[in-house]
Amino acid sequence: MNVGTIKETKEQEDRAGLTPAGVGALAQAGHTAIVERGAGEGAGFADDEYRRAGATLLESPQDVAARCDLLVKVKELLPPEFGLLRT
Repeated sequence: MNVGTIKETKEQEDRAGLTPAGVGALAQAGHTAIVERGAGEGAGFADDEYRRAGATLLESPQDVAARCDLLVKVKELLPPEFGLLRT
């Protein structure tokens, strides 16, 4: 399964949907983690930490959403993000 996370856009929300440790656990279980660049900055996680844990880093939330089967966020999608979902 391809699991992705993007930067949180809700005000004052600095947590990340996936941590580097979570990415590592997904990779060990045979899954693929896809992370938007900068998604962990507010929580203190650098892109390089995600890369070392096995994540594929992409430039935009649209790129991540297009490649993942499951999108992980801390907070609910906001209206500008609704277009990221597929039916």
